[in-house]
Amino acid sequence: MDLLRSPEFRFLQVQNPRIPYEAHIKAGRAEVKFVLAGFRMVEQTFFTTKGLDWLARQLGMDATPPV
Repeated sequence: MDLLRSPEFRFLQVQNPRIPYEAHIKAGRAEVKFVLAGFRMVEQTFFTTKGLDWLARQLGMDATPPV
């Protein structure tokens, strides 16, 4: 999680650590859903397939599965 908040990635907001920056949501890299945690609803961020590919590229990995 710290890596996703780091200046190199700037994926998760510093002020609300469970939410990605709007640019990532608009780019289709993440979705934010409300999930039940105990007896209350909280936001949870989910990477999309596009977001996982983006993350793999940021980490210097090939996101394309071998053929």
